[in-house]
Amino acid sequence: MNKQTIPFLLLVALILGSFTATFAQRANPMFSAPANELVAGEAVRVFDLRSKDPLNTTYWLDDWYPGEVITKGGGKLTGYKFKYDVVNHNIDLQYGDSVKVLPGNLIKEFTLYHTAGNRRFVDLNSELKVNTYQLGFFEIIAVGDLILLGKMETELLRSNYVATHDAGSSRDKFVKKHSYFMLKNGELIRIPKKKSEAITFFEKEKKGTTAFMKENKIKCKKRSDLLKIFNYLNSKNS
Repeated sequence: MNKQTIPFLLLVALILGSFTATFAQRANPMFSAPANELVAGEAVRVFDLRSKDPLNTTYWLDDWYPGEVITKGGGKLTGYKFKYDVVNHNIDLQYGDSVKVLPGNLIKEFTLYHTAGNRRFVDLNSELKVNTYQLGFFEIIAVGDLILLGKMETELLRSNYVATHDAGSSRDKFVKKHSYFMLKNGELIRIPKKKSEAITFFEKEKKGTTAFMKENKIKCKKRSDLLKIFNYLNSKNS
């Protein structure tokens, strides 16, 4: 699909809330636009609509999913399919036969209507009380006194092509890695991936968690297993 410039009215709708003017509803109920005219020389926040290199694109979920996007200005965009580009920190929108790019720094949160259940992603700095600035979107997996968050992290693997042997890859590529975090009292804590370390980590939060993990054969690497642990921890904390 070609990447084209987003129509002006769509741009205005996506940065809804960046203006102090009153808004008038358009014929399309998904969009709103400023009722007043823009003044020459006035500073306006717009999206960076440059095309990107597809080779340097890595998505959280590879398939397109319907959902909704909420901007930091309070605008809401629905009725389209989206992908989250974790490398470029953008939201890609399927718009007919083309793809529109929505920069992540203007997005507060978005939800993908996944077949296995809705997946909600948020900018921690805007949505949750976190002590340190965090780049990128985190998936909210479990809520309570302890919040389970997921994040897709990437590692760049450089080309290892050897011309004399005509072997290896001639291109750099990104490798995706799922990481999980616990948000506790504003502190974002990375959850260990090694089972032995994870057992110690969770046992410090609540005695008896180790027995719970062994009983349910939890390995700590799966999203579904971590969800069980946090549901257990939060139920004990309530």
